[in-house]
Amino acid sequence: MTAALAYGIGVLLLPALAIMIDGFAGIRARDHQFTFGQVRTADFRILVPIWGDVRYLTNVAALARYGSRVTLCTTGDEAPMFYADLDKIAGEHGFRVFTDRPLYPRHRRVQLHKARATGGTIRDRLVCNALPGVAEPYVIPLDADTVPSAPLEVLAGELHRRNLDVASVSIVPSNPRESILTRLQVLEYRIAMQIKYIAPWMLSGACHVARTDVLEDVMGRHSLFFQGNDVEAGLIAAARGYRVGHIPFEVLSDVPARFKPWLRQRLAWAGGQFRLFIVNFRLARQHPFMWIYGAGVAYLALALRWESFAHSTWRVPAAAAGYLALVLYLYLHRGPGKAWALAMPIYTLSVSFILTPIGIVWYVKMALEGGNWGIIRPNRAYARENA
Repeated sequence: MTAALAYGIGVLLLPALAIMIDGFAGIRARDHQFTFGQVRTADFRILVPIWGDVRYLTNVAALARYGSRVTLCTTGDEAPMFYADLDKIAGEHGFRVFTDRPLYPRHRRVQLHKARATGGTIRDRLVCNALPGVAEPYVIPLDADTVPSAPLEVLAGELHRRNLDVASVSIVPSNPRESILTRLQVLEYRIAMQIKYIAPWMLSGACHVARTDVLEDVMGRHSLFFQGNDVEAGLIAAARGYRVGHIPFEVLSDVPARFKPWLRQRLAWAGGQFRLFIVNFRLARQHPFMWIYGAGVAYLALALRWESFAHSTWRVPAAAAGYLALVLYLYLHRGPGKAWALAMPIYTLSVSFILTPIGIVWYVKMALEGGNWGIIRPNRAYARENA
């Protein structure tokens, strides 16, 4: 085969290749079935990180039924009014409060109160430092804006029934009809949750469940880099030989409804993806399928995609038609809002072609700001004095 002929065949296959590799994970995971058992357990603790302002604690009503099994975890650097408000909420519902040690001098805390930091190490540091005080055998970290769709006794019981050490759950947007963006994210989340059957270590920070001693060991080895922090916990658990699975227990969580918050979130996610799949590429041998997808498809094949679209007028409509067929196959049968699948090619291409490469810059920005490059070392236990 001549070089010219090989190039010609490659050019013809590029649009099809881009479609196939983007859709492989979704097609492979489509239509998995799961049956819950009848085991229930109440022997668990819910850890809810909250800092900056108690207004961000929006799931109090959902947590109220669990009473003293809930621990509100906060930093030692909050304003006096914050602690007063948090103690009031805890007292009204029987919650416990874990207050971490202060990290900053008193004059520095005034600056911290002006804005709520959503990155950095705060969330994972709070969970990590609260875990040694948990007496219950099971623990459920839960974000302050996340609401379980069923009793958490079902989730903890299923972890016990399946003899798992750590499990991911299914995240469902709680505001699906708020805007065009939320409607598209509903479809996006559906297929992302299906992929967890193949890659259960892709935990979500919004909620997951684990044996307490296991999560304590995992978080003691966590880099505390925020973006990709949840998946990192799953990767460490898998690398250390723990039993990691997926339980399709649904929890409801808000997704960005406006463009600017959505863009900030996606840039941060893109940076986290680069950290996980490129910076920590040495972990690829443990999960080759997802690394082929996360590194090969998202980054290494990106240049091929740009080349394909830049040098031909027919490849753009051809690829768009292929993506449309793919998303109709993946989404069209999936209940309310399925018609928005028609817009998914534009949404997917925008994220893939624009935000993914910018994520490289975003990762460097986050790493420099936090002084943390997010290197995952499953066999290294960190000393947390300066975390």
